Parts: sequence; C-alpha cells; structure tokens
Amino acid sequence: MWGRLARASNDSGREGVAAAQREVDVRGEELAAYRDNPRWLATLGADRFDAGLRVRTAREEQALIALAAARGAAAALPPSIDDLRRDWPTMGLQASAR
Repeated sequence: MWGRLARASNDSGREGVAAAQREVDVRGEELAAYRDNPRWLATLGADRFDAGLRVRTAREEQALIALAAARGAAAALPPSIDDLRRDWPTMGLQASAR
C-alpha cells in the first residue's frame, strides 16, 4: 500500500507552493529595493518613479495571486505519504478509508 501511495505523492504541489513563495520573495525584494532607494526618485522624476513603482507593485501582486492559487491547488491534493505514515495509527476507520 505505501508503495502505491508513494507514487501518487503530492510533492509536486508542495514544490509549486515553494516556487511561488520564492517568486513572491523576489518580487517583494525588488519592490522594496526600488521604493526605498532615494536616488531613483531624484534620477527619474516623480512621474517615471511612480510608473516604475506601479509596475513592481503589480508584479508583486501577481506573484501573491499565483501563490494563493498554488496553495489552493496543493490543499486539494491528498496528503503526502509522510503525512499518512505519521497520522495513520491515530486515524479512525472513516478517515483511513478515504
């Protein structure tokens, strides 16, 4: 039984969440680096600086949306083999039959 479950593992769902989280982190760092550097405002002027800020904010928002979607998709997957092995002894009959 454990062998069949190992082949049907939800590791790809977890990897998708981890990749989406890394993208959120990168986009957040890019936004902060741009926003918090006073030279950009002085160099670009207010209008161009604001346009750059909007672009970076939109990128971060898109990454957050992708992360939420990845988390939702991963939550819909069956539990991982490791989680099942850990929880199996304490699961009731109905839970273990799923």
